[in-house]
Amino acid sequence: MSNLEDHVKAERDFLHDLSNHLTIAHGMGGFVLSALEKSVGPEDKQYIRMKKSADAVQEMVNIINKRRNTIKVMTF
Repeated sequence: MSNLEDHVKAERDFLHDLSNHLTIAHGMGGFVLSALEKSVGPEDKQYIRMKKSADAVQEMVNIINKRRNTIKVMTF
């Protein structure tokens, strides 16, 4: 294997491992956000903070997915 192939494989492994943890954070954050919305409402400071956190996690999901798609097309 070339250095480039090794690098691409390592990045795929990294993105896979990161995605696993990010998926958990995304799901649990969504669960908490939904519970907060029901209990305190969307105007509450805690809800607003959690919504910002959920939005940031969603943006990370989007970034990781974009990178995974870029790396996925690199075949040797």
